[in-house]
Amino acid sequence: MSQATIETRLERAIEKGETNLREHVRDGHMGRVYIDGGAHEEWYAQSLSLLQTVFGTESTYAKHFAKEAEGSTDNNVERGLGVVRAALEDVSNGYLWTVSELIHAETFDSFLEQAAHLLEAKYKDAAAVIAGSTLEEHLRALGTKHGVPISATNAKGKTESRAAATISDELKVAGAYNQIENSTVQGFLALRNQAAHGHYKEYEAEQVRSMIDGIRSFMLRNPA
Repeated sequence: MSQATIETRLERAIEKGETNLREHVRDGHMGRVYIDGGAHEEWYAQSLSLLQTVFGTESTYAKHFAKEAEGSTDNNVERGLGVVRAALEDVSNGYLWTVSELIHAETFDSFLEQAAHLLEAKYKDAAAVIAGSTLEEHLRALGTKHGVPISATNAKGKTESRAAATISDELKVAGAYNQIENSTVQGFLALRNQAAHGHYKEYEAEQVRSMIDGIRSFMLRNPA
């Protein structure tokens, strides 16, 4: 699920909760105001499922929402909306990298640093291979994150890794990122293949430098 899709679904959850407060309120007792049971249960179930899917069942967002929004009073709904609004704000501001994403980022960045050092030492071809291999591993991590298969069984029943270019195409279809990102990735993968197959005259050191910087930016925009 892409960040844009997550934001849209959180926005819809907020809209539905606010609609319930406006249009599905019924008087309660002892000065309390209640939301119509059916409308509340629909919003509660959908919102909780969304938070669990996006952030995990043990996340602060999911657990806090489950506790605060379970009751059908207007106060419960307001507190639940507060949780969803906080989740949307953090997603929009890019604050939600998980521990595994941070570990991946640090690991992959160290490989990109190696590639950059090799490039400075005039080993552009080795730098291109390392940078491209780092991108391939990141794409596989993204595939796992977004439910895109990273391996397949061949006719002989043997499991093989799928091509990184294919994974990127399917990540685009899955909404992990857009066509512009995919085209950029495909260009980096093509340069990596040229280096890996000994076509060293097909690219320049400056292109490898742009590749390393571009891969780093891509990974920051698309954490795995």
